[in-house]
Amino acid sequence: MTLASYRKKSPLRRAFCHILPFCFAVCIGALAIMAFDRNSPAQIVWGKIIPPIVVAGQPIEFHFDLIKFSDYGGTLKRWVTDAHGQVYPIVSTPTVSAEIKETGVEQEITKKFAVPCGIAVGEAAYHSTASVYSWWNIVQRFFPVDHNITYPFTVKFGTWAGACAANVTQ
Repeated sequence: MTLASYRKKSPLRRAFCHILPFCFAVCIGALAIMAFDRNSPAQIVWGKIIPPIVVAGQPIEFHFDLIKFSDYGGTLKRWVTDAHGQVYPIVSTPTVSAEIKETGVEQEITKKFAVPCGIAVGEAAYHSTASVYSWWNIVQRFFPVDHNITYPFTVKFGTWAGACAANVTQ
């Protein structure tokens, strides 16, 4: 096609022939960037269970420092495993994005839970899987980024002030 024949085409057609491929490339490119972006919008720097030695039924806290890179959402699935590998689920919660006001700054967060009754004495571990997505990433809303953590603690013999009292019927 020569320049003279190109100029004979209507302005609407000329614009359409340039705008349509541009829009197509932008949409496909944006979706590709979102699909390949598997970076977590937050990072856990450190974590610890307080107190590290507990008894069944005792309330404990998981303290951790988090750096938020962008606004995000998601859910946090939590569970505890005991020395025998028994899994004790803890109530799932939303992520802590709303609690963290600044991005790029390390901030300490606390999650509380009680040691499950019936847990075996010995080494135990707190596990969580955070399924998170960046607010701007459409693809991550359907395929969130999973971040798994595990922190150990020790369970000693005993129960916490009647928290695990057995229901005895006679």
